[in-house]
Amino acid sequence: MNVVKKRKIRRAKDSMNPYLRGATPEQRRWLKTHTISDLEEIADTLEFQGEDVEGIRRVINDLTNIAENLGIPISRRADYDLLEFVRAEEAQAEA
Repeated sequence: MNVVKKRKIRRAKDSMNPYLRGATPEQRRWLKTHTISDLEEIADTLEFQGEDVEGIRRVINDLTNIAENLGIPISRRADYDLLEFVRAEEAQAEA
């Protein structure tokens, strides 16, 4: 299968994923270049500044649960970007 066709299939699948539906290319790039640890650091920083981070903490918890369901040990979670977790959750739901 050629690269263009694979990208079209990936985009179609992403458009059905509730976490990625409507995500811009820039948002997808951000997900691809950040990890759960990055998200935790952002939440900690915002919380220290007095911001409500309940939603971010919920997302972190969801991603942590996905990692646990996939059998990814805590020590290796920094090796996976957020986009990989979102797509892995989708694949697991399809199986």
